Order: sequence, then C-alpha cells, then structure tokens
Amino acid sequence: MRNFGVSLVLLAAGLLFGQCSNDRNGVDPKPDYDQVSRELMIRLSPQLLGTWQLRQLRVQASSENRIFQVGAGIRRDTVLQNFAMLTIRPAAVPSSSLPNPQYPDFEGDLLFRGRQYPVRFTALASPTRVVNGQGPQAFFALQLNLAPGSYPPDTDREYLQNIGLTSDSFTLEMLAGEQAMIWRGLNRGIVKIELQKQ
Repeated sequence: MRNFGVSLVLLAAGLLFGQCSNDRNGVDPKPDYDQVSRELMIRLSPQLLGTWQLRQLRVQASSENRIFQVGAGIRRDTVLQNFAMLTIRPAAVPSSSLPNPQYPDFEGDLLFRGRQYPVRFTALASPTRVVNGQGPQAFFALQLNLAPGSYPPDTDREYLQNIGLTSDSFTLEMLAGEQAMIWRGLNRGIVKIELQKQ
C-alpha cells in the first residue's frame, strides 16, 4: 500500500512538472536585443562605406532654430540640390578602447564648396528596427573630426553647423535594393537628406 501511495505522489509530481515544462515550451523565449542590434549593425556597416552624394537636402524653417537658420540664410522652407559629397570609411581609431560591432565607428570627408572637412560618427541600432523590424536602421550624430585649433574659423564650417548638418542627430535608413539612403534630422531644421552612392 505504501508503494502505491509513493507511486501516486510520483505520478502526480511527474504530471505537474511535465505540465510546467510544456507551458514553458509554449512561451517564446525573450529575444536577445543586444544580439539583434549587433547583427543589424554588422549587416549595415559595409553598406555605408563609399562615396555618397547628398543629392537633396530639405530644411524646414522653424522659430526654435531661427537664430541658426538666419545665420545660414534660411528664412523659409528650402530644398538644396547636390549639396555635398561624403566619403565614409571605418574609423582608424575607434571611440572606445574595446571596439564593439554593435556600435560601429566611422570617419570620412565631407566635400563642401570645394573644401574637405573631416567628419566622424558612431551608429546606434534603432530600437524600432531591433524590436519590430521596421523603421530606420540606425541613429547617429555627424560631428566634425577636427583637432582643437587645427582649423581657423571658417564661414562654410559655421554654415554646416547652422544649417544642422554637423553637430546634429539623424536617423538613417538604407533603401532596400538601391544604392541610396535617407537621413532624417531629429533636432534642428533639416527634415530629410537623400543620399545616392557614387
């Protein structure tokens, strides 16, 4: 009789734990967002390299950025055609001592009005793309990569900053099947930049 009771308890425990096990198998494991982000950036990084023409740059006049925009001569919504050329390559010196493919570093040269300005940015995977598979692939802030005091004051450099191209944040979306990408400004007057690979 005692063996029957022990067998019954073991049977009940087996059914209970078996049921719990089946419930766990029915629930999808939580995605590893860091891994998804890393894979996204590994796929995106090679596509960014090369020379790009900033074919069309749309600036929206706004009262919040008025002081900067007036300094750049922007008084109403403006579309600038064939604005500049940008060459992008992997950064020779990463921003971190431990480079991470999840946060790739890039540098390059912005050719504007016949002068080249060194630039730099770090790409960060867009959370909406990581979680939902939709939206822009990355965020970044395009910065001039100048050693302090290496460049004298320059009206063109000031223009690039006032218009919101440098020292501003953007989303980046690579267009599928095309040698093109779209940047959308997040803070200042630039609404959209269309880039075409050369």
